[in-house]
Amino acid sequence: MKHHFENLIRAFCEVDHTHQPERLLEGEAMELHGVEFSLLYDEDIAVDAMHLRVVFGNAPLRNETAIYRALLKENHAGYCGNGPGFCVSPASGRVVYLLKMPLRDTSPAKLLGTMLMFIGKVKEWQSTYFLTSMVRRD
Repeated sequence: MKHHFENLIRAFCEVDHTHQPERLLEGEAMELHGVEFSLLYDEDIAVDAMHLRVVFGNAPLRNETAIYRALLKENHAGYCGNGPGFCVSPASGRVVYLLKMPLRDTSPAKLLGTMLMFIGKVKEWQSTYFLTSMVRRD
């Protein structure tokens, strides 16, 4: 299945025209419309799937409890059997989302569409932190 992942990334880069497949295959992060993504594959974790890593950013210390509570609610609302998506990176402390994507169902167009959808979610989070009753004020 690793071959499927490599073919997907190469085909994605042919459509995207801005990223080098070798760098993405090594796990290097990429940026799309100001949002950081990584395309990850590890046979020990999931032989038939890749993981899309989306960086949402740092939660401000102010309202931190309410922000993490809202993220936990989003995890619950978005749960589809593959585990929660939102987590905090132990290395950077940033909020990230991990999405498991079955290789057999993922095309370059689906990958790009998913990334574009997440760009909207990241921008929303960066302005509201999913706190419905308040808007971010810095």
